Parts: sequence; C-alpha cells; structure tokens
Amino acid sequence: MKGISTSRVFVAALAVIAVGGAGYLLYSRLRRNPTLLRSDNDSSPIIINNNMPASTSIAKASTSTNRNDAFPLKRGSRGARVTQLQQAIANKIGVSVMNANGGIDGQFGQGTANALKIAGYGEVIDETTFKMIVAASALSVSSIGEASTQARILYNAARAKNLEAVISALRGMHSTTDYSAVNSYYKLIDIVGKTIVTDLLDYAFQGNEEARNTLKTEFLRIGLKVNDSGVWSLQGFALYRDVVTMRPTFVIDTQDNRIPVQANAVLGDELRVENGMTWVRSIDNSIFRVPTQDIKYTR
Repeated sequence: MKGISTSRVFVAALAVIAVGGAGYLLYSRLRRNPTLLRSDNDSSPIIINNNMPASTSIAKASTSTNRNDAFPLKRGSRGARVTQLQQAIANKIGVSVMNANGGIDGQFGQGTANALKIAGYGEVIDETTFKMIVAASALSVSSIGEASTQARILYNAARAKNLEAVISALRGMHSTTDYSAVNSYYKLIDIVGKTIVTDLLDYAFQGNEEARNTLKTEFLRIGLKVNDSGVWSLQGFALYRDVVTMRPTFVIDTQDNRIPVQANAVLGDELRVENGMTWVRSIDNSIFRVPTQDIKYTR
C-alpha cells in the first residue's frame, strides 16, 4: 500500500472545512431570516391577499359614486329605486307625459319632480310613499289588452243601460291608475270621446238618481274625488272646469302633435289660458292645449 502524501491530506482537509463553514453560514442566515425558508408558491398568496382589500375598497367606492338611491328620494338621487319610481309614475300619468319630463333614466332631476307633481305627489319621496306608489302601479291594469277589453265591456253595458253590468265592470278597477288605463281606451270607442264619469253620470244614467248615486259610490271607492259643485277629478289633483269643444277642432300634445277632435268632446280640466290656447289635463293625465275660441265649459 502506497503512503498518502502530506499535500493530498492537506487539500482534503481544507475541502471539508470549506463545506462545513458554508453550511454553518447558511444555517445561521436561515435562523436570522426564517422567511427565506418559504418557497415562491408560499409567498404569492401573501402578496395577493395584501392587495385584495385595497382593490375591493376601490370597487365599492366606485359603485357608491354611481348610485345614490337611499331614502328619501329627491333631486340628485339616482339608481335602481329612482328607476322603479319613474316606471310607476309613468304607469299613472302615461309614458308620453313621462318622456316629456325626462323619461325613465334612473336620475331624479327637474323632469322627475315635474312628473311627480303631475301625478299628485311632492318632490321628496320617503320609503312609505315609495312603496305606496309602486304597489299602486303593480295592482293597476297591467296589459293593454285587458284595459281595452274592460273599456269595451263597460261601454256596451252603459249603452244597454245595464246598471248591474256597469257596476261589475267598475269593480274590476281598484285604483285611479286602473281607471286611467281603462278610461284612455273608453274615450276612443265613441266619436265624441267622453270620459267614463261623464258618460255614465251625464248620459247613460241621466235622470236616474238611484243609479247615479250607486255609480258615485263606485267612483269614490276607486279613488276619484268630487268637489262641492259635483266636478270629479283624479285623487291629488286640483279641480278645474271641464273643457268641451264647441266645434270640430284640434289639440296639440306635449310632443307638438296636432290631433283632430270632434265637436262636443269632453277634453278634461282647464289648467290655464295663454296666447289664445287653453291648456287642458284630461282625466287620464294627458296634457295638451286647444284653441280657446273652440271650447266651452260644462259647469
């Protein structure tokens, strides 16, 4: 066996010392900084989790700036509740009138305030009033087909002077919204275009006080109002003189459409007279104007 040289022993010993020293240094560093023991996979969730609350907060802040529909609803409010309110008001006053006052856009501005006034409400809507308006809209005659059918049934019963059938038809109406929906079609059936109230009280059952009193009870149940002079109107509206055409003429609606009208047509309540035109609100809340020289008043 050959002897091992002194130089080789020295090199081997030096290598062992070097490895051992490096190992000790690494061990010491790990003890001082335990986070170095974590892998890249362990550190990733920490970074993501730290960032998530910040981004979520930003998203919430962004959402809150786009929606402000807490009660009470008023000018400056916007959001889903405002949209729901506008839809309910449109069902009551008519889509054309609502569109003339800003439409259904989820923003409570001057137009929505005007529409609420037309519908008989104030500009500030608390939660109780909101629920009442929406509920009344939901209970109203919902389909065009149903409203037109009810109008035809009621009209035929009136022409036959069948009080029992008339009362049955009226009891299908549970609110002024229902009345407005049916009335809008009722006026289209006859050339003269009389409203339900006018036709039943002043024409179909004229002179029959017992029948007229029964009809008045039904109108009050629906929600119509009557003043001391016997003038009927929708709930929440001021009572004005009924406007009737004296001769064939025309009316101009809120979209500036000119619509021909026959003589002796009951148009609705006078609002104001201005520049030779009389502004009128019909019982279904449509707003239009007619030449003052072509009208008279029923009462």
